[in-house]
Amino acid sequence: MAIRNRLAHCALVALLGTTPAGADNLPLEYRVFPSGTRILALRYLQSWGGDFNVRGEMVDGDFDYSDQVGQVSMAYYGGEKMRYLLYAALPFGRTEASSDVLRLDAESSGLGDTYVVLGLLPVIRERYHIGLSGWLIFPTGEYDSRQAVNQGQNVWSARIEGNWTWRPRPDWTLEVTSGLRWFEDNRDFGPMSATLERTPRGLFETHLTKQVRPGKFLSLDYFYHWGSETTVNGVERDDAWDDHAVQVTGQWKLKSPRALTLWYRNDFVVRNGPEYQSIGVRLMQFF
Repeated sequence: MAIRNRLAHCALVALLGTTPAGADNLPLEYRVFPSGTRILALRYLQSWGGDFNVRGEMVDGDFDYSDQVGQVSMAYYGGEKMRYLLYAALPFGRTEASSDVLRLDAESSGLGDTYVVLGLLPVIRERYHIGLSGWLIFPTGEYDSRQAVNQGQNVWSARIEGNWTWRPRPDWTLEVTSGLRWFEDNRDFGPMSATLERTPRGLFETHLTKQVRPGKFLSLDYFYHWGSETTVNGVERDDAWDDHAVQVTGQWKLKSPRALTLWYRNDFVVRNGPEYQSIGVRLMQFF
């Protein structure tokens, strides 16, 4: 029983921070738009899982996991000599998780954690440009410490990113992005209101995009996450992320001024939590 309880607790910690698929960048996110461009976007992401891993070992091969995330966002691109981006997003969703092995049957729905982004493009050249961004995530999402899954994390967090975008040919684009995310302590974690501390989470991603036809793009994407190890009331959990994912993305320009993005993602290596797949769609309206 003690082993089962420890596994369930690891599951609890892992599920609090699931689906990075909803937090990573899509291809061409650091593209250069004309100053004054505004974009309203609607996004939907459906994720589902099977095998559940703890510390790199499968403990449940029949884990039932479903996560649906919607998001409304608004972006504004400005500046002349120094291009900048102002971005705000409101996510919302529903998550369900059940496991006979872990004796887990949980669900949650509601608003997620709102976030804002300030992006800068300090270097813009004909064949490459460099981007920087700072993210601030607010603890506005649905959270109940008695639940194993929540839409919000009940903490403030901040993230910084650096991006290098290279165009070796007019129809090819290579992007490399890396960043870190920091978390405030959660002093209301679990049914006993324990203190959850989390180390910074690292991210690395790359996108290779081909313009197959005017206004049509196809991209192969790779994501890696590490860090984010937690302690609960000072006890280390040995639950650091060491996760890998691949993705295929298609983007189409529709009748002006709209664009559509579709993608499929497979998080095939997950050290703690469910291995899962995702499909997503995004519709953008330009102003």
